[in-house]
Amino acid sequence: MIILVGGAFGLGKTTAEFSPDSSLQSEAYQILQPETHEWLKQMHFHTHHPDWISFGWGKGATFYRPATPFSWWDMIQPAFMFMAGVSIPFALKSRTRKGQTNGRILGHAAWRSLVLVGLGVFLYSVKYSRTHFDFMNVLAQIGLGYFFVYLIALIPGKKYLSLGIASTAILCSYSVIMHQMVPVEPPVEDSSENVEPIQVDVYKRDANAGTRFDRWLLNLFPRPSELGPYQRNNGGYQTLNFLPSMVTMLFGVICGWILLDTPGKGRMVSGIFLLGVLLLALSIPVESLDGPMIKKIWTSSWTLFSGGVVVVILGLLVVLFDLMPLEKVGRPIAVVGMNSLAIYMMSQLFGGWLREQIATHLGWIAIALGLNEGNWVYYQYVAQYCIALAILWSICVYMHRKQIYLRP
Repeated sequence: MIILVGGAFGLGKTTAEFSPDSSLQSEAYQILQPETHEWLKQMHFHTHHPDWISFGWGKGATFYRPATPFSWWDMIQPAFMFMAGVSIPFALKSRTRKGQTNGRILGHAAWRSLVLVGLGVFLYSVKYSRTHFDFMNVLAQIGLGYFFVYLIALIPGKKYLSLGIASTAILCSYSVIMHQMVPVEPPVEDSSENVEPIQVDVYKRDANAGTRFDRWLLNLFPRPSELGPYQRNNGGYQTLNFLPSMVTMLFGVICGWILLDTPGKGRMVSGIFLLGVLLLALSIPVESLDGPMIKKIWTSSWTLFSGGVVVVILGLLVVLFDLMPLEKVGRPIAVVGMNSLAIYMMSQLFGGWLREQIATHLGWIAIALGLNEGNWVYYQYVAQYCIALAILWSICVYMHRKQIYLRP
């Protein structure tokens, strides 16, 4: 969340301006050393989403040398959704101790789902003349699946088995939908350019089953006059992503139960790492059988691969902050985690305005220090994003001290 809100600490914007394709390119770029060019190229890649294919094992490839490397920026949304799932077992345990019935628990989950979808639509509508019904941002995607994930988490009996069966059933159903629903051809004027070719046509950008579904669903709602009828999402995203992303949340539910139920921290960490490695391993045959790893439409192979990565990251965090004496180091991060919805909404609603005010009122410092010339001019974005992040973090600290938490 900190990386998302902080725009990768301004490095994404900085590397974009240093890019040879940037309209703001200056002589400063030309005098950089070749190794600096490569570093900027890699940093730019890891602070942006790839055009289409997110990752690919490929023949003879390894995790360190895949056919198509993945961008760490692509892991932000899976981590967000995964942590939403991790919280569910803790919430269930708390509500059960208070004597709440399953019906009341599900009622609360349904309300939370509606609020999250509503917040997602609200954020999409900010810059338009009327409500823009679009369900593709992270809040709406969590909201669309949250109730059903809660419902699955409440299934009695062997919870790990039921969660595994449910995850498999959802991914298989999603793959069937994508393969069997007749795709659509993109309008000639809207066809995406410079998109990597893929072998499985059912996952073609702007012409897959998800696009077909959205052209039906989203045109049922009134749309801002400046947009006209829905044709496609500029990024290639789709509403049906909530189905496989439910599985990402279910992976979080599994890890939540592991954290709660496993006796001994050593066994707990081993269970988390084992799950992560299993998901990474499963992504290899699924990529071959079902299709490429594409985050923007959350293909089954991507669900398994990204799920494996975030599960392993969780295991590393448990080692660092539970097994090692680094708990105090993690407290500044935990403050943001306890108010993740609040800081996300603040960054989306006025993060850009905040950075503009920082540039306006603190820009004189850069001029006084001579940081407005040469290569230094590009690092102004790092300063702007980091200062804005510090302000939003300070608000979260204040809210935490006052015991104010924004939860639907």
